[in-house]
Amino acid sequence: MVRTTFLVVNVLFLLASIALGQASFNGPESVAFDTVTDRYFVSNYYDGTIVQIDRYGQRSYFKTGLSHCYGNCIKDNVLYVTVPGKVVGYDLTSGEEVFEVNISTITNLDGLTTDTSGYLYALDTGGRLHKIDIEQQTASILVNGGFPSHPQDIIFDKWHNRILIAAYDGTPYLKAVNLDDGILYDAVTPPTGYFDGISIDNEGYVYLGSHASNGLVYRLDSTLTVPEILSNSYRQPAGLDYNLRDNILAVPNFSGNNVGFIVMYIDFMANFLWGPGPHEVSFLGLPEITVNEWHWDFGDGDTSMAASPTHVYDEPGLYDVTLEIVPAEGPNRSYTRRGYIAVLADTLSGDNAEGNTESEIIEVPLYAGNNMPLYGMQIPVEYGGAADLRFEGFSVEGCLSAAFAEITYLDYDSAGKRFTLDMEVGPSLYMSPSESPLIILQFSIDDGDSGDVNTLFLDGYDTYLPVYHGVYTDYTPATKAPSVTCTKAGCCTGTVGNVNCSEEEQPDITDITRLIDFLYLSHAELCCLEEADANSSGGEPDIADITALISHLYISHDPLGECP
Repeated sequence: MVRTTFLVVNVLFLLASIALGQASFNGPESVAFDTVTDRYFVSNYYDGTIVQIDRYGQRSYFKTGLSHCYGNCIKDNVLYVTVPGKVVGYDLTSGEEVFEVNISTITNLDGLTTDTSGYLYALDTGGRLHKIDIEQQTASILVNGGFPSHPQDIIFDKWHNRILIAAYDGTPYLKAVNLDDGILYDAVTPPTGYFDGISIDNEGYVYLGSHASNGLVYRLDSTLTVPEILSNSYRQPAGLDYNLRDNILAVPNFSGNNVGFIVMYIDFMANFLWGPGPHEVSFLGLPEITVNEWHWDFGDGDTSMAASPTHVYDEPGLYDVTLEIVPAEGPNRSYTRRGYIAVLADTLSGDNAEGNTESEIIEVPLYAGNNMPLYGMQIPVEYGGAADLRFEGFSVEGCLSAAFAEITYLDYDSAGKRFTLDMEVGPSLYMSPSESPLIILQFSIDDGDSGDVNTLFLDGYDTYLPVYHGVYTDYTPATKAPSVTCTKAGCCTGTVGNVNCSEEEQPDITDITRLIDFLYLSHAELCCLEEADANSSGGEPDIADITALISHLYISHDPLGECP
């Protein structure tokens, strides 16, 4: 037996069950990684739940209410799980059950794996191996008897078209089933027994979790003859899973109630994962071998060949970071942390809007200018002002929030003209940066004069502040307040051009003076925006309206348009 740290970095992190507000581990029995959605799925034996872990370490319940959960594996967007007396499958997108096969067992089903031909294999700890046709949802007994005591976990070995079986038995050997003929045979004699987990990587290396010596994780080479101890720090390691994409071995600790991760080949860390730009970050590679060359890709177009570089991110965004090493011996190895560095310049803003007492609904879109993915937010709004503005509610049609799990009011004070929304994206989901509206606020005007403006303040009141719940931390975005301007209906009579609303309804030089004052001097609100639209463009007053008035009075004398 060889104890080695060759190209192995030990524990990346432990996801302990005491994390506040997250789903708990309760006898984690097995784990499976889904490449498409970047999620790990952990089967809990004691409370019959399945916990999902997203790419940021956030945990939530994927499925609850099962009696017990044992082994699991993923194939074609379905998570398959062994539960007492059957194998069930859940769609990874909807969470709905899409598969069920009842199996008569001697004791109970535990280990579960899948091959490349459309079959599942479920292990009965009483000594049977079941073959399951996924398409037909039928099961048959492939091997009946001949196993060591208490067989626990299985894995498909595609290089030899066989199923490898790990057993919780003091006798230290692995069994294998040849899928060509269904024959059971001894595969190898490892250094210890009491195995509860087995997995395999891209190169045919086999990984074993043993309860011996308080917990060991082994790696055997592709010939199953050279054992290496990767770790002795886990308590009762159970159903392992090797993340083939990222070269990470996930280790559920049954009695430790956590899940550990062993990053194979190369790892790195940074001192500050998020912050406003310019954001300076120091990186540190963590190899346990001799490195001849370092190649860092910071995700923003810059690179470095320093062993421990410092890099400044200037632009807001979320950045992947990759480290590739050229070791003194062996092939190059690399590891990418996706969305590892977040440079913030986040805002909460809205579009200005206009309306009058005859408008049914005035809509004000709000936008979350977020660089960090968000799993929730708190948005306070105060809307008092000169007009009697009434809050009617909100719309999510065409907005990012249409897919949110929940939108509720933390505070609703119609008399004080203020409210605070609490918005939650959903379990293990995130709102990525987007130019689409976040939500549309809806108002009406009960009373007001043309030109009355109500600002929608977003910077908070009392104890309610704007808060973004980001993947690394909660933080307050910068705010930009939109406004609602009252354009009193019917203020324009006859033709446009009476900008100063004088008794003399026909335009004259005083109307030109008033419009210049509004645009370039005092900016005092106009009595009637419709009258100021001298060129009948339907837009906000501008220099073109001054030109139209001058042409009407002194040059072409063309008539002005009628009021809308």
